[in-house]
Amino acid sequence: MHRRYSRHHVESIRKKNYEEMVIDWECARFTKPDKPLNAYETMKKYYPEEEFNILPILKKLKLI
Repeated sequence: MHRRYSRHHVESIRKKNYEEMVIDWECARFTKPDKPLNAYETMKKYYPEEEFNILPILKKLKLI
C-alpha cells in the first residue's frame, strides 16, 4: 500500500514527487543496512528509465 500511494515511490499510481524520491534513496543508505547505494547508484541500477526526471534533481541537490 505504501509504495502504491506514496508519491516518493516510482511504483506510485499518484503523481510522482521526484525530489522526495531522491531524498528517500539518499537517506536509505544511512538508515537501512540492506540499501547501501546512494541516490545516483539506486537510479542507475533500479530505475534507469527515470534518469531524465532524476538527474536534474541530483544536480540541484549536489549529489552528483
